Amino acid sequence: MTIKKPENIILILLVCCAILVLATLTRYFCLLTKLDLFTANIVFLIVVVFSVAVYISINSLIDNFLLPRIISSKVFERKESANNEIKAGLEYIPNNVPTNEIRETFQETSDQKKQKLLKQALQYSQEVFAPYASDSELLRLCTFVEMYSNGEELKSIQPIKVDKQLKVNDIYHYGWNIWNHFRLTDQLSISHFLKMVFAPTLQEVSKIKTIKKKLRIPDSNCNIPIKYKLSN
Repeated sequence: MTIKKPENIILILLVCCAILVLATLTRYFCLLTKLDLFTANIVFLIVVVFSVAVYISINSLIDNFLLPRIISSKVFERKESANNEIKAGLEYIPNNVPTNEIRETFQETSDQKKQKLLKQALQYSQEVFAPYASDSELLRLCTFVEMYSNGEELKSIQPIKVDKQLKVNDIYHYGWNIWNHFRLTDQLSISHFLKMVFAPTLQEVSKIKTIKKKLRIPDSNCNIPIKYKLSN
């Protein structure tokens, strides 16, 4: 029992009063039976000590044995009630929900979004590089962009050769635009993509991290500016 709680303090005071009343009455009864005062006082103390011991024993029994069982019983009843409510709620869930159709519709919608993003990226790439690359180079570039959009790794590819009018910063800007359009990977991945696909233009750039740091480098003289949105 927590003594600091007001209700517990009141209970202890009431018990003490009851013990004192009982001990006083017992002492008075002893005096009425013509026992001497010393013996009556001893009986008073014995009654007080015995009553306190009985109270402490009963209180300990309640706190250590009865109360935990009562609490456990109530917790179990609440869990049972909660489980019954859940079971009752599940009975109202319809079993004829077309989950497979929902998944298929979701997948179709997701595929359509991917195809739309890819189409926009390919159109943008063709428009940007058409003045600076041959048709065969454009075709390979579109293939590489599609592989990037699918998360495929580029290995042993033939790099794209573009006109010398396009500088390193143009390639950086193009890479950032493609990365920002798809948002599939981190910028290190698109930097690696640029290093492989535009190897001739970036031949003097040895580190991928250097490309990453300069993807959005300001340059007003670039032929390929930064675009936050590829679609019009």
